[in-house]
Amino acid sequence: MATQTDVANTANVMPLDFAVASQYSTRPSFDISAVTLAASGPTPTNAIQIPAVGYLFKISLKVTITTTGGTTPAWTGDGPFNVIESFTLRNASGVNLITPVTGYGLYVMNRYGGQTAFGASADPRVGMYGVGALAPTQTFFLDVPIGIDLSEGYGSIPALASNTNYQAAITFAAQSTVTTSTPTVTVAVSATAWYFDVPDKVSESGIVQATQPPGMPSQVIWNKESPTLSPGTKFVTSRETGNLIRTQVLVLRNSSGARIDTNGWPALFEMYLNNNPRFSFSKEEFERAMQQWFGYLGATKDAAGGLDTGVYVLPYHAMLGSQSGDPANTRAQLLPTLDTSQLQFRGQAWGSAVSTLEIYTQSVTTTDAGYVYSK
Repeated sequence: MATQTDVANTANVMPLDFAVASQYSTRPSFDISAVTLAASGPTPTNAIQIPAVGYLFKISLKVTITTTGGTTPAWTGDGPFNVIESFTLRNASGVNLITPVTGYGLYVMNRYGGQTAFGASADPRVGMYGVGALAPTQTFFLDVPIGIDLSEGYGSIPALASNTNYQAAITFAAQSTVTTSTPTVTVAVSATAWYFDVPDKVSESGIVQATQPPGMPSQVIWNKESPTLSPGTKFVTSRETGNLIRTQVLVLRNSSGARIDTNGWPALFEMYLNNNPRFSFSKEEFERAMQQWFGYLGATKDAAGGLDTGVYVLPYHAMLGSQSGDPANTRAQLLPTLDTSQLQFRGQAWGSAVSTLEIYTQSVTTTDAGYVYSK
């Protein structure tokens, strides 16, 4: 064991990197036993305390849905992920790290956020069991994305004390939201924490070690806006400014809440920051860019390996590198914004069926902007 003299003699030595000194580990986080969905109306669950385990990077949710009865039931458009009507993650002070989102919102955050997997491996549909038509039992995984860069442990959040636990809240959707027909539907959730443990300041062999992730305090916050939209050439404003923006996911829906491309997505899409044009894409150009950014090359939308109907993404985290989620990617293009910044999207022209444009904004909050741009 290192002595006090050993520690003093190594005080000015560059410590071993946190991702080397720490052990990346897993631990059961929480379980929700099988819940039967109401025919209509949400089913809330009890508040969930996330155990103190170290520095959290993600929480993996294993969701198992069982169906019985009904007349040839099928998943609705956002199914089966929309079995979660609302998910929230907040800190002990009640500040949301992930604002209330549906299971489909978690799905697009997994698929396009570049936090927990590399390229096409981030697709939650790839890891589904009971794929295809509605099966008696369907299992899929969704990650609750927390960290920024797994190769460094960057953006992991401290879950070190049981009196300052992070809290999650899950509400399940109505059966009529998830499936057609009227089967009996039950859902269960098992969660696993993925975390970095806390290294000793000095290893048993006398090597000085970093004891917390680099660039702290830095964390990712996901927020969602749902501005209404009408047909024609016009701007849509996002109010989620004031931090570094890492990703923006746009989901276009009609008045029934269905995601749409036809009679919806504009022939020309533009993004403006402070009235300065940043991007201009035809629909075809945008989809081709997303195939390159994410590796989703399948010809069929809403299927494993393909893009999603009505979903278009600006991944600043992958603009200058490999595909989304590659630890080698540079953070150079993360978009700095101020509270006073004006961020707008313009469609020429939004189609006749448009009603809502959901905007999922992935922001990085930090007091060390230098470290953000160090890679």
